Amino acid sequence: MQNTTDLLKVIHTLLENPEDGRLKMYITTTALQFRKNHPTIFLEGSYLPLQAQGERADHIFGFLRQHHSQTCLVILPRFLTTLIPDPTTLPIGEAIWGQSWITLPSDLATYTFRNVLTQEIATPQTGPDMVELPVGTLFKHFPFALLESLE
Repeated sequence: MQNTTDLLKVIHTLLENPEDGRLKMYITTTALQFRKNHPTIFLEGSYLPLQAQGERADHIFGFLRQHHSQTCLVILPRFLTTLIPDPTTLPIGEAIWGQSWITLPSDLATYTFRNVLTQEIATPQTGPDMVELPVGTLFKHFPFALLESLE
């Protein structure tokens, strides 16, 4: 597994040059490799759309795939030109995403996830009647999340 700090430096470089195609290639190859390594989640697992909440909810799309204890979450931005009119501004960090989150099923409250794209760890926030992942934290360094559950 690659060092998270080194990987985040590579990702920052990819984000600075999206027009050269390497960003799209990185996301595609990493996601396809994950799918190849976890075929049961995608062939036999259930699909559940995830609900985005908060001030930027219209700009967030997510879904969950699950097979027994294996869980995969995919969370990504949408409608970026209406969210960030300046194309030179990256859609990363809490300043962009504000108080927005993805609501998770309650049975995932104790799960820990690893973002396959960045190697960062994400743990749901819980409270009375809620289990959620803050999008500003998920998109702190990269505006795409492919989360796998850690056992």
